[in-house]
Amino acid sequence: MGINYTRVVTGGLAAGVVLNVVDFIVNNWLLKATYEREFTALNAGLAKNMESVNTMIAFIVCDFITGFLLVWLYAAIRPRFGPGGRTSLYSAILIWLVQGVVFASLCALGMFSWNFFFVGAVATFVSLVLGAYAGGMVYSEAPAPA
Repeated sequence: MGINYTRVVTGGLAAGVVLNVVDFIVNNWLLKATYEREFTALNAGLAKNMESVNTMIAFIVCDFITGFLLVWLYAAIRPRFGPGGRTSLYSAILIWLVQGVVFASLCALGMFSWNFFFVGAVATFVSLVLGAYAGGMVYSEAPAPA
C-alpha cells in the first residue's frame, strides 16, 4: 500500500499548526531573552531582524515544511513500525537529530553558545514530538482497492 499523499498534506498542515503555536510560545515568551542575547552577541542587528514580518513569514513557512516532512516520514516508516504515537515519536526524533546536527555545527563554529544549543534542543524536541503526534493522528493509509 502506498503513501496517502492527501493525508500527508492534511497531516502536515495539522503538524505545521502545532509547530507554529509551540514555536510562537517558546520564541515570544519562554526563550525570548535568550534568543535576543544570543543573536545580539552574533550580530547587533540580528535580534531586531527576528521581529520583521518577512522573518516571521519565513519561520511560519519553515514550520509548515517541517510538518510535511514529519508526516511524510511517519507515512514512510508506518508500514514497518505500525500506526500510532510510537511511530510519530520516531519521525520526530529523526528530524530532531538532523536539525540538531546542523545547529551543533553552528555552535562548534562559535556562532552560538552550547547552552543555547541545549535549551533550543529541548524546546525543539517538544515542538517536534507534539507536531508529529498531531500529524500522525490525522494520517491514514489509502483505502485498499475493492
